[in-house]
Amino acid sequence: MSDRVSVAALDRFGRTLLRYIREEATKDAARSPDLPRASEFLDSFRYRVDAIGGLTVTSTWAWTSALVTGSEPYRMTWLTRARGVGTVPLRTKDGDIVFRAAPLTADRAWIHPGIARHNFIQRAYDRAVQDVLLPEIRAAAAEILRGSFG
Repeated sequence: MSDRVSVAALDRFGRTLLRYIREEATKDAARSPDLPRASEFLDSFRYRVDAIGGLTVTSTWAWTSALVTGSEPYRMTWLTRARGVGTVPLRTKDGDIVFRAAPLTADRAWIHPGIARHNFIQRAYDRAVQDVLLPEIRAAAAEILRGSFG
C-alpha cells in the first residue's frame, strides 16, 4: 500500500471518526445529564493526520478529558463563605437560575457528585475501524496475496 493511499485512508478514517463521535455523544447526552448537548461541544472535535502516518483527535471543549476519564465525588472547599463566596448561581433542570447561600466553612462544603466516565469516543473509534480501516486492510492484504501468488 502506498503512502498516498495510507494518508487518504487515515483522512477518511478521521472524517468518519468525527462523525461517529458526534453520533455517539448525542446518544449519550440523551441518557446522561453529564454530557453537553450543545453544538459547541459536538463541533469541538478535530483530527489531524501527521507526517508519520498517525492520527490525532483533539477537542477544544474544556471538560472533554473529565467526561472521558470520569471523576469521583469531591468536596468543593473553594465554594464557602470562609473563602469569600456568598451566593452561588445554579441552573435548575428547567433552565431557571436560582441563588444558594454557600456553606460557611470547608468542613460543611458541598460535595460534587462526580462525573460518570463516558466511552462515546471509544465506541466511535470502534465503529470507524470497522467501516474504514478493516476494508482498507483487507484490500491491501488481497493485493499482497495476488502479488505473491501471481
